[in-house]
Amino acid sequence: MEFTVGGSVQNGVRPSPTVTSAETYAAAAVAGLGLIQAPRFYLEPYLRAGELVEVLQDYAPSPASLLYPRSKKLSPRLRSFINWVVTLF
Repeated sequence: MEFTVGGSVQNGVRPSPTVTSAETYAAAAVAGLGLIQAPRFYLEPYLRAGELVEVLQDYAPSPASLLYPRSKKLSPRLRSFINWVVTLF
């Protein structure tokens, strides 16, 4: 889990058990198995229905992630895009 504190991203607790999909995380939370961190668009129906309650709103994670292979050389176009997105967030 990641949290934003004072503008910087902090790593929180490592979840246990781990799963591979946001749907499974949501099902686990609805079943009462603990706190989860998943994309909001997956959780929105559960929040609207009152099955889940948002906590730690003041410490929300970054709204976006960029994933790319570190082992490959990035094109100048991709590097420029990454730099631009980082300035936005």
